[in-house]
Amino acid sequence: MPNNKTSLWKSVDWLTIFLFVVMIASGWVSIYGASFDIDNPQEINLSGRPGMQLAWIGLSAIIIFIIMMLDKNFFETFAYLIYGSIILLLILTIFIAPDIKGSRSWLVLTPRINIQPAEFAKFATLLALAKFMNSYEFYLLNIKNFFISVCIILLPMACIILQREAGTALVFTALVLVFYREGMSGYALLSGVCAILFFVLKLKYDNLFWHNSPLGELIVAGIILVIVLFILLFILKKTKLSYTLLGIIVVTGLVSIFLTVNLLWVAVALITGISIYLVMYSLRTIERQYALLALFAVLSLGYLFSVDFVFAVDCRGYDKKRMMSMLLGHCTAHDDKI
Repeated sequence: MPNNKTSLWKSVDWLTIFLFVVMIASGWVSIYGASFDIDNPQEINLSGRPGMQLAWIGLSAIIIFIIMMLDKNFFETFAYLIYGSIILLLILTIFIAPDIKGSRSWLVLTPRINIQPAEFAKFATLLALAKFMNSYEFYLLNIKNFFISVCIILLPMACIILQREAGTALVFTALVLVFYREGMSGYALLSGVCAILFFVLKLKYDNLFWHNSPLGELIVAGIILVIVLFILLFILKKTKLSYTLLGIIVVTGLVSIFLTVNLLWVAVALITGISIYLVMYSLRTIERQYALLALFAVLSLGYLFSVDFVFAVDCRGYDKKRMMSMLLGHCTAHDDKI
């Protein structure tokens, strides 16, 4: 942002702008190349995909210039107003947006112009969270401050999930990095990363089975056990306890394979048993990190079995293969319609 001593153009990070322009140009060339018909070449027009993208690029450049001209106090003053307006728009979208392959997330302005309010919710949430955390004597670990911060993030997430846009809602979990920077425990950062990882693995391998066990859930349960053992061994320095638990897990796993029982429920039983032991150990030693580790394991397990109900089953018209392509490819149902 410019100040009294520096002009607008001298305060600009030209390297960042150059890299941004290069990426935009490369993306547009890729779209043009994919849409080009060598047997029937046509001029670029707004009715085609390259022309539409070019129009949006031009509009974006104008908006960027306007934002740069605005004083930084504008965003601080109107942060909550922008956030509230976007939340109302998200709620309105749930009821008035057309159903496009199970998703109600796009508002149709004209036959050729549609907008997705969920994308605007990202920067609106960041503005509101930044303004709140910049308030006088803000301390994240204060219960009230923590609760309000979490609600600022969860409110747009809930609206977006109700629009059947699980992939877009998942982006908001990256804000756990902000909480970590403000002094939250490393378990919070670990939980955010694991939430994304578990979600992807659960959906990607959910239709595959190994030893009569759903492979996606089995992989996630195995990762939970590995994380618990890793923290015990390398962070909490409990070598004897770690190796004892590792031996129990390996022996139990081998016996379960030999007896051809459901390995998933064996893993669930192991996680539950280890969690109970860690809670008892925490009470005996008066060290809460063991109880926190047990809480992480139990909540991860609960999250694993809630993915279907929160994300997959609720998404009418979507199969899990499509949801994976939407999540990993950052596309939406609307992309197939254009």
